Amino acid sequence: MRSKFILLLLIVVLGFCIRFFLPFINDFEKPPLHGPDAHYHTRRMLLGVRNYPGIPVYDSYLSYPAGGYVIWPLGYDFAGATIGYLLFGKNASEKIVEWVCAIYPILWGLLSIIFAYLLGRKVINEQVGLIASFFVAVLPCNAWWSALGYNDHHIAEALVLVALFYLLVRIQAKKMCDWILIGAVMGIGMLLWQGAILFAGLLFCVFLVTREFESIYSYIIALLIILPFSINTHFVDSPFSYRGLSLLHIVLLLIAILIMAIFFLLRKKPRILVCLPIVGLAILLFFLFQEKGFWGGISFITKKDPWLETILEFKPLLIQPDVIETITLKSLYGYSYYIWPIGLFMMLWENKRKEIYLFGFFAIFAGIMAFIARRYSVWFSPFYAIILGYIIVHIYKLVSKIAKKSWCGVVFCGIMIGIVMDPVMKYGYDKIHWTYHSKVSFSAYQWLSDSTPETS
Repeated sequence: MRSKFILLLLIVVLGFCIRFFLPFINDFEKPPLHGPDAHYHTRRMLLGVRNYPGIPVYDSYLSYPAGGYVIWPLGYDFAGATIGYLLFGKNASEKIVEWVCAIYPILWGLLSIIFAYLLGRKVINEQVGLIASFFVAVLPCNAWWSALGYNDHHIAEALVLVALFYLLVRIQAKKMCDWILIGAVMGIGMLLWQGAILFAGLLFCVFLVTREFESIYSYIIALLIILPFSINTHFVDSPFSYRGLSLLHIVLLLIAILIMAIFFLLRKKPRILVCLPIVGLAILLFFLFQEKGFWGGISFITKKDPWLETILEFKPLLIQPDVIETITLKSLYGYSYYIWPIGLFMMLWENKRKEIYLFGFFAIFAGIMAFIARRYSVWFSPFYAIILGYIIVHIYKLVSKIAKKSWCGVVFCGIMIGIVMDPVMKYGYDKIHWTYHSKVSFSAYQWLSDSTPETS
């Protein structure tokens, strides 16, 4: 047990080194913050440190010169501001806060390494968990989104998804405290990223199939958590705005609660009580179907929006206009991406257990999302790593049995891992991917910094 803990610790240290040193630009005077999103989150966290525990809701520099209400929930920025405030106080220098924000995504990445181990161990065994944690530590499909300076909420989304799945399979017979915990993670997930309502929908499908209607308590907890941040949000497009927490999230959770209540009360006596949620659901849907804003929000969730179609990170992993592009795939996953469905089929065929079927459902969901939009690659990373771990453990057992020498299995698996990592080393570890901002970009940021007050 101690040796496995030390091995996991070494993997976590390796993950930290990759995430810190590859993007590092050898200049402590310039905290590396990659892209406008990272700079905006850093600015919001800086204001959060200065005015702790307050996080800006209205930003006069947003949509300048008009200003506007911040569309992103406050969870991700509040957590980062809390770290900066607790470590250095509200009077910390701008440079120190920027360094906190630059290192902040690495912490999420390290947690994802640990969760990959826990999930692999729970679903299959200890060996698969350790190998999965190694791949999450080294593969850019996770490391790119949790590297030094990539201060954006994408890595937090992935951790919420894998945490929800881990809680789902951790205990088969769930008690009230388990439902509360799942609901808390669901609600906090939406405070980190409003799109986490997708994860609530994913669990809703699982709970309907598994007939776990007690999950109504989880949805009530999630609703209570987001309620103060979803009303009176001042979105100009619609009270059902898809650009932030809004009435859209409230009504979707209410629909889930009412549907679960119907099935829950069907098990109770007197069954006449089931009429209450049925009537409530019918009234709610009647008014919603007449709201154009509601349908606009649903359309945005399903990515049928012209604005999203112009953003590179929402482009498919392979298919581009008039060309099949594989460099991104090689950079993120390596050649083994082409065989992960085979590995998943092996898992489902050989392990006919509930948690394996649930794993397959989550892996297929995350895999499809990663294929149709490359920014979701980080969601798929822990499931992909577990599938790779499963394949490698099987190869080890097969080669060791044939050669009757365990070291032969170790050597062969080492070769297989080398094949997986070869394109990643050539493309994914290329320094230009990690420090892609040119001198012109840094000069532009410096000009903005010099010509605007610190509060900007």
